[in-house]
Amino acid sequence: MATIPAGPIASPSPGGGGGSPAREEEGNRELSGPGTGAAPPNNLTSPLTSFVGREEELSGITSSLTGETRLVTLTGPGGVGKTRTAIEAARRLLSEFEDGAWLIDIAPLAAADLVPAAVAAVLSIREPQPESITEAIARQLEGKRLLIVLDNCEHMRDASARLVRALLERVPSLRILATSREPLAIDGEVVRVIGPLATPAADEEVPIEAVERYPALRLWRERAVLVRPGFAFTAANAPMAIEICRHLDGLPLAIELAASRLSAMTAEQILARIAGRVGDLRGRDGTRDARQHDIRSLVDWSYRLLDPAQQQLFRRLSVFSGSWEAGAAVRVCGDPGDGDDEVVDRLADLVDRSLVVFEERDGAGRYRYLETIRAYAREKLDESGEAGAMGSRHRGWCLLLAVEGESNLRGPQQKVWLSRLDAEMPNLRGALSSSLETDPDVALQLAGTLMRFWWLRGFLSEGRRWLDEAVAAGSAGPEAAQALALYGAGILAHAQADYAAAVERLNRALSLYESVGDPLGRADAITALANVAWRQGNLRRAAQLHGRSLAVYREANDDRRVAAALNNLGLVLVDSGDYATARGLYEESLAMKQRLGDELGALSTLHNLGIVASHEGDYQRALDIQMDIAQAGRRLGDKRAMISAWLEVGGISLSLGRPGEAVRAYGEALDLTTETSDRVRRAQAIEGLTVVAVEAGQWEIAAELWGTAQEERRTIGAPPTPADQELTAPRIARMLREMGEARVAAARARASARGNLSALISELQASPWSGEDVAATRKAGAVPTGITAREAEILGLVALGLTNQEIAERLVVSVRTVETHLGNVYGKIGARGRADAAAFAVRTGLATTRGSGRPS
Repeated sequence: MATIPAGPIASPSPGGGGGSPAREEEGNRELSGPGTGAAPPNNLTSPLTSFVGREEELSGITSSLTGETRLVTLTGPGGVGKTRTAIEAARRLLSEFEDGAWLIDIAPLAAADLVPAAVAAVLSIREPQPESITEAIARQLEGKRLLIVLDNCEHMRDASARLVRALLERVPSLRILATSREPLAIDGEVVRVIGPLATPAADEEVPIEAVERYPALRLWRERAVLVRPGFAFTAANAPMAIEICRHLDGLPLAIELAASRLSAMTAEQILARIAGRVGDLRGRDGTRDARQHDIRSLVDWSYRLLDPAQQQLFRRLSVFSGSWEAGAAVRVCGDPGDGDDEVVDRLADLVDRSLVVFEERDGAGRYRYLETIRAYAREKLDESGEAGAMGSRHRGWCLLLAVEGESNLRGPQQKVWLSRLDAEMPNLRGALSSSLETDPDVALQLAGTLMRFWWLRGFLSEGRRWLDEAVAAGSAGPEAAQALALYGAGILAHAQADYAAAVERLNRALSLYESVGDPLGRADAITALANVAWRQGNLRRAAQLHGRSLAVYREANDDRRVAAALNNLGLVLVDSGDYATARGLYEESLAMKQRLGDELGALSTLHNLGIVASHEGDYQRALDIQMDIAQAGRRLGDKRAMISAWLEVGGISLSLGRPGEAVRAYGEALDLTTETSDRVRRAQAIEGLTVVAVEAGQWEIAAELWGTAQEERRTIGAPPTPADQELTAPRIARMLREMGEARVAAARARASARGNLSALISELQASPWSGEDVAATRKAGAVPTGITAREAEILGLVALGLTNQEIAERLVVSVRTVETHLGNVYGKIGARGRADAAAFAVRTGLATTRGSGRPS
């Protein structure tokens, strides 16, 4: 049986609760004991609406205040539910404080000296002379065990902090729970950030039965019921509610304000009203204070509390899309006279005031706005007259970042820079979008410079769109920049098998490189045209073109380009049947790439050496190479390399007569192509599964898979290569002979209606031939029919105590794949969880299984 390879790799170039409740008027209360059977004294309001979510936050608050912690401050943006969460926590803590829990709202206070006076008033503490109010409060609280809730401290932070420090020093039994948009900055303070309520991710599909697992959606439903009795989520209204909650960033106050409009508006009208705007949702509850009548008032109030320099930075930061690093804020938003530390300090102030969110991921800190706050900041930037200058600065910074990244994507810093550019993609997209309108020359340079990143990450369609738009917008721009963008567009068109478009763009780039006198650029374009000729099966022309460009690179002593050219010429020789010469070229290329520190490039050449081993019949060496690539790809975060390796493993497994392992390998490749949006190789993986089904005589499954693969290729406009057709055409002809065109057409229709491949692949895995590895185990341990080889392997590792992450690393698969297999096997054996599964594995003898991760 012929190998079904992934195909050799050509180098593209050598080159919560909800929001605050309405409050009762707060009168004085006696600080007396609880009395017989009575709750401890308090002035906590009885909520008019239900409290939603925040169980994790509440647990942390209550455990802190019943332990050694004496001050907890809840921080977060306006409208996120700090007050409501604090009140709920205080209500749950009432039994712990025999002298009660007392809420003091600092928001209405206009002067610092009113803070202790307000506390004294709520606690019914007299103000004797000559003792200060603070001293009087401390003295009268001595020996009392009570909780004070200081709400909305931000505009009186210093005064609040002075009072809290004095009281905690004098009253050891006192506990204080504060809410503020920035910490009080007192020794011993525990700060707990109250974030937005959880909402579904942007690309997440939520079944109707799972909608209310998300607190933001649960809050929407509970508030909707107040104005539309009997409201319930349906398949028709849930998607709109999800979009509204996403747009409002899960902010409870915003969700409540939006839901209140359902009395007079449809959800569609609400979404249209709030899209891209703030301040349109005016509360209808007259008991809310003026700051909470709409979202704008919450943000505007915080903005007015900033000093002019902080306000300026707050406005300017809105030029960023998504998130940003501190260094970017300094370079884009700072003025010439500003020191770096000054800008960073102002940024920290904005974080402390909950106007900017700080997040740490993988040891790197990034900042971002909630969308509602960003929209407000952008309006302020437009009003200031600085929007044009800030946009120009941002585009310049993005171009410098892209240039630095392009050079580092070829060396030992590849993984670091791939991750960095991943994080900056919202900014890069924003810069590309704005430069197309305002600065086409920058658009040309930026789009062309990002080509390698798009190619490595598999963002092929997106990259082509930006490049084509940049070429169209910059037709009068510098010829060198036009050539770079056209070259990049040709590379990505080739990657999508759009050969006509690739040749057209590459020939235009070639002419421009000749016009500006750039021999290396000209040779790069020739190399790309050679790769297209190779894919189209014109091996003689491909070899001639590669020879021409290789000579230029050697003359220029450009080792990076020489290494890529050697790799590409080797592809042509493999297809010509000259394996020995090809192997020599690959080995020379590999040595050069390793010397240059080009780890990702080395993986592509190593993959091609594995293909040579397959062609020469050394399947074990081929498997070893491809599994090493899969492991290295995981380490480097290079999912494209992992996809190539798994596709090749699928083909080798078929050649060795191991269809079960082939299905497993193609399934891994398929999962990874979904994660990377690499639809060309997704089609290849489905075609590989089709071949497996044909070889196994699973005709209906084969026909459905084939229909899915054809639809995928039709959608993306990427027909199969000649090599792909050579491998699949005989199997498809055989399937048509066995089934007839009518049955094949019916199966393809079923595939279209099915909508996903999971069930189809499960059927293929359950075929009698797919469980070779389990056969012997079944004889010894009576494993029930239907458990696949991979499921048995994973069960064994569960019994050994490995986590899903550890199992994924052992088997060189994704965590998602492990979770999917476990979910399937739980249903087959009736397990309720890992403990049941482990016990089953022990009973059936699977607990001795050791997964090496290498088909053998």
